[in-house]
Amino acid sequence: RKVLRMLANRFFGGQKKLEGVIPDLSMTELTKQDCVIAVSFQGVGVGLDVSKNTELFWMLNSGLPSEDLLLYFAAPNSLDDIKFDYLEKNSIRALALNHNARATTRAPVWPGPSSKAYFRSLRQCINIMVPGFFFDWRRTRFNVWLARCFMVWAYRYTYWSSFFSSYNVRINVNRDNCSPERLFADQAIEDLGGISVSFQRSLFSIPMVSMAQSTDVHFGFSVDQLQNERDSGSRLRQFVTCGYLRDDAFSLVRSRAREIRRRLVDCGARFIVCFFDENSLDDKKRGPSHEYCAQDYHFLLDEFIRDPELGLIFKPKQPSTMRRRFGQLVDRIEAAIASGRCIYIGEGVEEGISVPSMLPCEVSGAADMTIGILHGSTAATESVLAGGRALLLDREGYFSHPMCHTKGTITFLDWHSLWEALSGFRKFPDAFSKVGDWSRLLPEIDSFRDGRASQRMGNYIGWLAESISNGDSRDEAMLKAKSRFESLWGVGTVIEAGSPIGRPVPSHTIAIGA
Repeated sequence: RKVLRMLANRFFGGQKKLEGVIPDLSMTELTKQDCVIAVSFQGVGVGLDVSKNTELFWMLNSGLPSEDLLLYFAAPNSLDDIKFDYLEKNSIRALALNHNARATTRAPVWPGPSSKAYFRSLRQCINIMVPGFFFDWRRTRFNVWLARCFMVWAYRYTYWSSFFSSYNVRINVNRDNCSPERLFADQAIEDLGGISVSFQRSLFSIPMVSMAQSTDVHFGFSVDQLQNERDSGSRLRQFVTCGYLRDDAFSLVRSRAREIRRRLVDCGARFIVCFFDENSLDDKKRGPSHEYCAQDYHFLLDEFIRDPELGLIFKPKQPSTMRRRFGQLVDRIEAAIASGRCIYIGEGVEEGISVPSMLPCEVSGAADMTIGILHGSTAATESVLAGGRALLLDREGYFSHPMCHTKGTITFLDWHSLWEALSGFRKFPDAFSKVGDWSRLLPEIDSFRDGRASQRMGNYIGWLAESISNGDSRDEAMLKAKSRFESLWGVGTVIEAGSPIGRPVPSHTIAIGA
């Protein structure tokens, strides 16, 4: 009894202490509605403008009413008044998973699972563990560690199972593939007869165990990405080939990109370079240090001072922490901005949503050449897919990377060799035409390249929801969605678990379905 009381205080006591401090709103309205799809907020926008960075880029193509969506927030202070007002205005429900996640008292909070539900799961775990203790008593230390893992599993599994049950969630859309929470949530919704959905957001170049996932439906850029998933240890029921999922924004941002370029040209810029960094960390053991990453900016600013016709566009990954991380470097950037030939893309309020909402394709669309970092090349890849040229800096010597064979034309080991190639292209574009040219790599990155990737993803999720609402089981819903998708986009565009990987065979009905 003492142990059970301690566990109850550990998992539920902290939350009860907050009750009365931050008043909860009644969730009667939420629980009355038939919530079919839950969407995890992962730190970008929540708007419905597909030309901006948003979690809901697929929603308009799904055919689902906005009332069927439930956007849930877990990160500290992630659900603020701005997001809550926008979502409420568009009839999209928002929910904080804990008190710390909301920055407004108007937002409802999920109270968590009941103690009774948790102890029921714990009892089932104990029934599994006890025989192991008796039959293998010599491994006591291991068994104790395993028992702790079981208790964590019991709580987190109960947490997600109760959450999905309370709001009748049948489809959970979450792109996070690095958090252990995915394991608990995916298992919980599967046991409830629902479907877990994930999608590729970044270019996945090499297998990594830390990226392994076990979702039912995963949307990827191309069939080449599936082998990386399998080599990483992923167990995917269905891999759906969609193309680069934000390619619908390419045509929508061109006018804004031209305006950015006009501002720089009016101030004397004749050749414009766009640079995407990959953030820096306080702990050097975990990743690039602040001093190391600052060298990239110092090199570009030195060239900027030497060349009065050079224009620069900086889009840092974490603009809000630039001053803390780089100190006096920010003063140099501000001086460059004052000249009119340099633009710094930071965080602001766009359409009522306070997020870094500008997509890489909008920024790079104003440049003659984009420069990215090899170990985080998604932004540069988007720039190329949108029609531009891009170079990748590999100061770390990432020799196992698949793009290492492009050294001298796309990838470079240092700034000096990169800048020499860029200068050659700038002076003699015909002679240096291969510099920044990714044309032969694009089929491996995006199987379609037609600007309709989000349409494919939205349609598929909409078909899953339609089948489940009609009473089909999860397996029946996935089978029907696969059949409809392949009839439109070609045989082999949806690959089942364990199936061999082959190139999709275009369907004769694509033109009809388009």
